Amino acid sequence: MALAALLLFLVLRAERRTGEDQAIIHQATIALAQGKAYRHRLAILKDAAQRAQGRATVAIAGDRAKDAEIRRLQLQLATDTSSRDSLTSYRQLVDTLTGQRDSARSANAFLLLRVSADSARAEAAEARANTLETHLRAVLTVADCHVLGAKWLPRCPSRTASAVMGLGTGVAATLILHP
Repeated sequence: MALAALLLFLVLRAERRTGEDQAIIHQATIALAQGKAYRHRLAILKDAAQRAQGRATVAIAGDRAKDAEIRRLQLQLATDTSSRDSLTSYRQLVDTLTGQRDSARSANAFLLLRVSADSARAEAAEARANTLETHLRAVLTVADCHVLGAKWLPRCPSRTASAVMGLGTGVAATLILHP
């Protein structure tokens, strides 16, 4: 009777562990299924970063184009003969410098957006890697099953082998206990 109770305890414990193992495997399956949404999010962030980089490049090119205009206005200012001509040149120079400053600010804003999108992509990738590592570690623990959970005991037999051993033990116990 004690042997039957022990066997029943072991079978129930194994069933509970099987349920836990199935939950771990289910969670890992869900984590893998979320991969499509994850890759879609990364693609959106990558596109945003590339658009920001393109806009920054345009703003920087506009900024560099104003360099030639500034040099031209400085040369014109040096050759102006009257204060009225100089005032006109100064106004044009101030307008050009203001435009250059605005282009630089715009480029800076777009580059900050690029950095932000790239940072978000990196954080998402790290979070995904951590999640997958956690699930992989849990699944490998399930795959590395030992009898009664003790590492020094042999590895868990297959379900079929467990059923055969359980039925064989039950039949042997019935034969021994009932003459």
